[in-house]
Amino acid sequence: MRLTTAQRMRPYPGFSSSGDLVVVRQAASCTMLAVIDVLGHGPDAAEVAVRAGEYLEAADLQADVEAWMHGLHDALARTRGAAAGLGRAQAGALEVAVVGNIEVRCCGTRVGVIATPGIVGRRMRRLRSFSFPMCGGDRLAMHSDGLRHLDLAATRELSLETACDQLMHEFAVAVDDASLLLTDFHDA
Repeated sequence: MRLTTAQRMRPYPGFSSSGDLVVVRQAASCTMLAVIDVLGHGPDAAEVAVRAGEYLEAADLQADVEAWMHGLHDALARTRGAAAGLGRAQAGALEVAVVGNIEVRCCGTRVGVIATPGIVGRRMRRLRSFSFPMCGGDRLAMHSDGLRHLDLAATRELSLETACDQLMHEFAVAVDDASLLLTDFHDA
């Protein structure tokens, strides 16, 4: 299965940097999909987002999402912490783990994720991960709470780039950082 992605991020109005982060890493056998929402806004939150990005860029892509989340938890220890959504797509399946208020939605395959309560880097309850078989034609959205009540189905026929722009324009809240990762799954 082949994946294509598009992403958008917008800092809290009045700031030039954001505590939100999107990471996509592709290898021959799998793809990492990540949305991070550091607590707070501005330069201090952006510093923590950089730390999260450094960990995710170096993480072993052969590990599972629970290992990634525990590693991220360690990497963000003694910081303000973050909400995080991590996905691992491989061989037509998607494994997802969420801590905090990151949303995961799918147009196509039914994807139901229950977030683990907590804050990555501070305190986290027993982590839960979920696996789903994905089909060609599925569109997945992962986003921070800077977007609310996202209507993914309304953008199903749009290109990923256009859909990202439209969703950010219509559903981003006025007083928060906002980040959105869209992923389309294609038959090989």
